[in-house]
Amino acid sequence: MPADRRQAAALGPGSAHELKHDCYRLQIHVRKNSVRLYSMNGADWTKRYPRILEEAARLREPLIIDAEVVHLSAEGVADFQTLHGRTADEKAVAVAFDLLVSGDDIRRKPLIERKAALKWVLRRSRGGIQYVEHAEDHGVAATLQNS
Repeated sequence: MPADRRQAAALGPGSAHELKHDCYRLQIHVRKNSVRLYSMNGADWTKRYPRILEEAARLREPLIIDAEVVHLSAEGVADFQTLHGRTADEKAVAVAFDLLVSGDDIRRKPLIERKAALKWVLRRSRGGIQYVEHAEDHGVAATLQNS
């Protein structure tokens, strides 16, 4: 398939496009009296990121949030060297892009519905877990065509 056809398929109805951050993948598990943070490989990172842990503890359970942990510079730009160097773990935040469990397993629901539920869950966030905005369908296509 030619590259332009693949791009067109990726920009079709029902697609959502998000900014990719320079960071580590993270799952946030919120259960009754328990919050756990897990790496993509299943390592327990609960004690590693206190700001994310504190924010997650404010959420109503049960939840599983798919996110990326990132260190943001003063300008709001992802700083992978600081994140990787572990010199400012207490300042790291989670940028959340999907909600997998909200009371029940909702992974079979459309992504756009899960993202709407996630936005609602994070509506009172104090910054430790931030919602990742997205662009849908043809808005992205128009943006790409005009760039």
